[in-house]
Amino acid sequence: MRFLVVTGLVAGVMGCADPCETVTELTVTDPIRHGLFIEVDGAQLDTASNRGGQVVRATCDDGVHKLDPTLRSDGSVDVSYEYDDERTVSELAIDEEGTIAVVTFELEYIGDIDEKTVTRVTVFERDGSRRWSQVLAQDGYASDYSGLAIGPDQVFVATKFGKLEAFARDTGAPAWSKTIMGARDLGIAMDPSGGVTVTSDAEVSSYSATGSVRWSVPSSMLGLVELDRVAQAANGSIAVLGNDGSLDLRSAQKIVMLEPGGVLRWTQPLGTRFHDRVTSMVTDGVHIVVAGDYGRTLGFDPSAATSDDSAGFLSTVGATGVVSTFTVGGTGTQRIYVTSMTADSTYVRATSFDSENVPSLEIPGADVDGNGVAILEVAR
Repeated sequence: MRFLVVTGLVAGVMGCADPCETVTELTVTDPIRHGLFIEVDGAQLDTASNRGGQVVRATCDDGVHKLDPTLRSDGSVDVSYEYDDERTVSELAIDEEGTIAVVTFELEYIGDIDEKTVTRVTVFERDGSRRWSQVLAQDGYASDYSGLAIGPDQVFVATKFGKLEAFARDTGAPAWSKTIMGARDLGIAMDPSGGVTVTSDAEVSSYSATGSVRWSVPSSMLGLVELDRVAQAANGSIAVLGNDGSLDLRSAQKIVMLEPGGVLRWTQPLGTRFHDRVTSMVTDGVHIVVAGDYGRTLGFDPSAATSDDSAGFLSTVGATGVVSTFTVGGTGTQRIYVTSMTADSTYVRATSFDSENVPSLEIPGADVDGNGVAILEVAR
């Protein structure tokens, strides 16, 4: 490993088998405990992590790497493809035992017009070896899928068109499937008691391991019109993000904490739908952590740093309001995605990109230049 100074921080350039990306280990200051920056065109590499801090990330050559809780390399996952013209890792998940699930999309051109495509879900052991794989579709696009979750007995895949599929966790055998008519962009979260919790526009529902509805709460009962995202804690508590449904720029949004059975516990406002844009959400059953991006000022937390254009935010919210907010800024567009909470920290990825200029990513204690993705452990 060799060391160099990069805009006010010490960083180690880590050996990388992928010539299309450069991985830099960041030496950062509080509240960042560990950090990596992956410089890559596109800046959209997916990541996932679990409550123990294990991380998996997509690579620019359509592979998957594992990272330990300190973000050091922990091996790779044996992703293989049938087609070579286009390959994409579109969804990632890792559970508390280190089991990994991946949704991949492949395309092969035939002549000038015709093409073959296939989308698969594949589950891997903790050591990265393949456990099973199932074809989800033989037509479609990489962007068709909106959710992937690993439960104690089943793996769940959701589409942006309202389809939910469940597979046996150990064997990959199809367990059940249903299409929620009229739903768009299903949100799903693994239920620790088995089954899955789903948001589908106008309701949040709990499905058992057989696909039957255990309970359902309409968005109107939560003071909302549309529901956007859902997360579930190890104790079964459920976090829901929603909005009032209006399409103007002042469309209000808020987060809701529910008991495991769907009973309302508390709600908090969360700015406006199009200005304080939430990309992701996790919960430990006491707090809800949301992440995303905002323009110039963060509407629900005036204490957050202002931005000349846009910036990424990571906010912890409790029953009495915003507990803390962490932001990243810089030149271009910055965005944060939260992937998990441990006992005292949060794992996120922060993207930085600009189509016209060289973007920068300004992290507390560390500034980096270039299109890319930072993976960070942030203390709470």
